[in-house]
Amino acid sequence: MLRIYLKPLYSKKMREKFEKILDKRLKYNLARAGVKRIKEAQKQANPNGKGVRIRKGVNYTIGRRSVTFYLSQLGGYHNYGVRRHKMKYLMKAKRPIPIRDKKTGEIVFRWASKKSMRKRGSWTHPGLKPQKFLEKGLSDLKQDFKKRLRQQVRKYLSKG
Repeated sequence: MLRIYLKPLYSKKMREKFEKILDKRLKYNLARAGVKRIKEAQKQANPNGKGVRIRKGVNYTIGRRSVTFYLSQLGGYHNYGVRRHKMKYLMKAKRPIPIRDKKTGEIVFRWASKKSMRKRGSWTHPGLKPQKFLEKGLSDLKQDFKKRLRQQVRKYLSKG
């Protein structure tokens, strides 16, 4: 599981005043908005509508002074990308591996072995480009956090 930590954006001087402002309600709304922004950024990265499992894997926890966002393992692969590599781990497979034939489109079952691994270009993962939807969502969230914080400070000071 991938963990991203979003630190609060206020100074140590203002900590006492903001303790009252940054109640659970604000952090809860901020966390839900963050998950929403991350999911929207992931949708924009994949315009064809794929990625439902990735979007379901976005979670959060609320700490005392922070909100922490989590991605599932699949989401981490798509967010940071995967380099091109030889899939040696397929030799440990307990069942035949389904492969779609490029020419006919039919599914063919194959076993990975040491001999087949030696062939050039066989059992090679093509790699994934990093989509960086988590960073885009969190940058939007930080801007939203600053706006909400200003509103809460104004509201608190006007009561004052």
